Amino acid sequence: MRHKENAKEEVAKVLQFFLPVEIVTFLKDMLNGKDFSRHEQALTVDTLIKVYQLHDRNDHRSATIRQNACSYLSYLGTQKASQFLEKTYRQEPNKWVQRGMMLGLALSCYRQDILEEYIEMLRNDPEAASINIGYHLAYYGDQAPSEGFRDRGGERCEATVRSIFRHLHSERYRNGWVLDLLTLRTLLEQRGVIAFSSNEQHLPFLAEFLNRNHLEQSNIFQEERQLLFTALKGVALL
Repeated sequence: MRHKENAKEEVAKVLQFFLPVEIVTFLKDMLNGKDFSRHEQALTVDTLIKVYQLHDRNDHRSATIRQNACSYLSYLGTQKASQFLEKTYRQEPNKWVQRGMMLGLALSCYRQDILEEYIEMLRNDPEAASINIGYHLAYYGDQAPSEGFRDRGGERCEATVRSIFRHLHSERYRNGWVLDLLTLRTLLEQRGVIAFSSNEQHLPFLAEFLNRNHLEQSNIFQEERQLLFTALKGVALL
């Protein structure tokens, strides 16, 4: 029993930090490796759930642990992990952690209904919208993680915009395109043309992307496609 408790403490120590994209990619590759058995997968899910439950305070360290734990739970995507996230995300008090849970279910577990619920949340909840932008900026290096995960309103967003274009170029990210469009639109509305100052070379592709019918996509995607198209025309970028 003591060994299990030590394991949870060690996992929490790793998850208490905001992890750079390179480390996240390494950990995901490890969890997806051929040598990672189903038994190990089940044990990891159990450990991550317990770590989440043990760190239920609303201080920054606890929230970071919960957010990271939920990210890997959704990536593992077992039935138990998915059921836990679905049962828990509406009760999660921290909107940054809630964001990770909802997007984990939406993008890793292919829950289109939860993705649409999150998009509606971003449209109607300014705090959630600020966290969405702030997390993007921190994750891609445009805003220091030490500043928190709300949008601090700085001008830097070129790496975030560049990453969004990379997603839109790839079918791999198709499931999350609607969030990419909303995030790009929000940056454009808040920062104006400066959001594209280092990415103007991508505008012809974006015009072509937005002019496609995307008939396979949802109604909420079509709404965001039109909203972004209108916003771009409003500042004479298209």
